[in-house]
Amino acid sequence: MALKIDDQPARIWVPVWVRNIIGGSSIMIDDAIVQNALLDADIIEAHNVAFERAIIEMKTTWKVDPKKYRCSAAKAAAHSLPRDLDGAGRAIGLAVQKDKEGYFLMRKMCKPTIGGKWIQDRDSLIRLCKYCMQDVEAEYALSEALRDLSDTELQVWQTDQEINRRGIRVDVELARTAVQLVADYEARVLAEFKCLTGFDSPRQVPLMVRWLKLQGAKINDVTKATVTKLLAHPAVPPNVKRVLEIRQSLGKSSLAKLRAFIDAANADGRVRDTMMYHGASTGRWSGKRIQPHNFPRESLPNCDDFLAMVRARDIDSIEILYGDLMLALSKSLRSFIKAESGCELVCADFNAIEGRVLAWLAREDYVLENYRQKRDAYCVFAEQIQGGKFSYKEILEGHRAGDKKYSAMRFEGKTGELACGYQGGEAAVKRFAPDMPLERRMEIVAIWRKNRPKTVAFWREIEIMVKSAIARPGKLISNGMIAWGFDSKFLRCRLPSGRLISYYGPWLSEEGQIKFWGVNSTTKQWEANETYGGKLTENVVQAISRDLLAAAIMRLEKAGKPVVMHVHDEVISEVPKGSTSIDEYIEIVTALPAWAKGLPMAAEGFITERYHK
Repeated sequence: MALKIDDQPARIWVPVWVRNIIGGSSIMIDDAIVQNALLDADIIEAHNVAFERAIIEMKTTWKVDPKKYRCSAAKAAAHSLPRDLDGAGRAIGLAVQKDKEGYFLMRKMCKPTIGGKWIQDRDSLIRLCKYCMQDVEAEYALSEALRDLSDTELQVWQTDQEINRRGIRVDVELARTAVQLVADYEARVLAEFKCLTGFDSPRQVPLMVRWLKLQGAKINDVTKATVTKLLAHPAVPPNVKRVLEIRQSLGKSSLAKLRAFIDAANADGRVRDTMMYHGASTGRWSGKRIQPHNFPRESLPNCDDFLAMVRARDIDSIEILYGDLMLALSKSLRSFIKAESGCELVCADFNAIEGRVLAWLAREDYVLENYRQKRDAYCVFAEQIQGGKFSYKEILEGHRAGDKKYSAMRFEGKTGELACGYQGGEAAVKRFAPDMPLERRMEIVAIWRKNRPKTVAFWREIEIMVKSAIARPGKLISNGMIAWGFDSKFLRCRLPSGRLISYYGPWLSEEGQIKFWGVNSTTKQWEANETYGGKLTENVVQAISRDLLAAAIMRLEKAGKPVVMHVHDEVISEVPKGSTSIDEYIEIVTALPAWAKGLPMAAEGFITERYHK
């Protein structure tokens, strides 16, 4: 373990057996120096410090105050830099960077060779020590180059660390039974598949494509979209339909998720470290390990009955009552998360938070009033699309009654609301409604923009503000709610909460486009990015929505309702049974911070022993 105290050179601690091999040195420190340094320090910082904290707590008896910990990885993420030490250092051109050759040596030394021996020769051990000290110097250099988290944001990060350590209870035994059930099911359907096709598995893609072509299918792949389209065709032969169904069923990620539940759980049945602080450049969290942010959208009704059948490994009953086993398991995955004995999960989900924040930022007063009156936003816009032919009340009541005509109207309203808020055009509408004719898509965009003049103006305003800030470094550009400034390295936006979001090294292209360096959300590579008014609006809205969630988490913690997980705009606490009501919980969640005056907030929630949607 390397240690750097203040700006002194890094020094190294090694076990006695290593010292015996490489010999003593002035750069080596003993247990007492390490212990005194950690206990006396005001701040203890590392890159991904949760690892160091875990080692200290598991391998020593030292009582280190957790409030002392800081994390240079969290700081890098808060500046929209790559989270890894090497990537962050290279992105901002630090003189001191991670030792990549030493990294590869460390990876080799962490594992035995093929013959079962460990690399422990003197030269390798000395090189490893140098690598460790270089890492600490690189971490220090990165931290010194970046602003510290604000006091408020530091508290959010510290709370995030405690939530991750608290973890969430998983039904490990049920997950193991489900894995066994899936194995039984796979054996059965693979035997059926081979009988139908003559080869072993639908995962043998070239053979699958060739077989389907021989059956008359005009395809070149068996992607999810292609299989779904083929299954919807009324003339597909029964044998082809069944083969496609098996391919679709075995393509579900249910088994991987179930295994993740098992592998990630500690001895007490709780999965920890599932939330990634500042996982997105806007500050929003992302998921880790069991990936709670990417559960399937749909949830299974009557989940208790289904889970009882899983426990009994009763495939026949499941298929009769629920259809495909893998699809049913996929819809039930949330229910493998549960409360401890004697406790319950309390869940609250912000209602249309981004739509509310967008209208609040743009000062679109009539939209805000609709939210205050609890009017269905999708039906409101559906009425505007209909141009007065059908009233809001007719559409809402018809939709609730299950009338397909009115539900189709509401769907158009929903599509427009979801697609158009961030300057989306007909292509954005197409992503939500791929079968909608081009002319109708263009009409919906035009109607939305006509009815949201202040939002359209806000897109232009925010783009002009950013261009002005880039062109005039050191000048603060503000509209009273948000402010932009460029310090020659980072373009920063100050949100209403006071938190900053950052864009590294921005510039204006010859065509006047806004460019900056950032992590591509798709490729995960550090590269030049382009942005514009609508995208900047999306960033700001999502960042404010995140700050509202963070404020709610802090209030819940203070109120003694410990948070165990949060997913997108939903927060989940684990409390003793009967210790709170859902109304009390929602009241805490939706309380307005002082900086959000005038923003209409709402949330829906429930109390349960097993998590669901």
